[in-house]
Amino acid sequence: MDTSVSRLSGESDLNRLRRELRDVNELAEHDACAIICNIRKEGWASHGNVKRTLEALRKMGHRTGDVNGEGDGCGIQTDIPRRLWADYLERAGKPRWLAEDRRFFVGHLLIPCEQRANAWALKDRVIALIQEAGFDL
Repeated sequence: MDTSVSRLSGESDLNRLRRELRDVNELAEHDACAIICNIRKEGWASHGNVKRTLEALRKMGHRTGDVNGEGDGCGIQTDIPRRLWADYLERAGKPRWLAEDRRFFVGHLLIPCEQRANAWALKDRVIALIQEAGFDL
């Protein structure tokens, strides 16, 4: 068994991680958000995916700041090529092949503006919870 990539030891770890991540923030949702996902069934990247996503965002002007100059703003998240992740992993002292492993993933931590003063403490707590759940960071 490959020990360079850790896995969850059980569903209870995942449930505990979910619960504790909810407890970290303790902020109620005050707005409705929209997510658009455009992917090809085959998993291939294409400029068409970006074009379709931009078109969908144009149809949601109220979410993109396009109605009387007001809105929440928006963005597009695209995949970063695995070879760039391989370079990053190598610089971090990890094996390059991890970027091609099907268990490799990247997470994003979004911290509300109101919690900016606690950002580093929140980040450290989330990292600790993820490591306690058995993931290698």
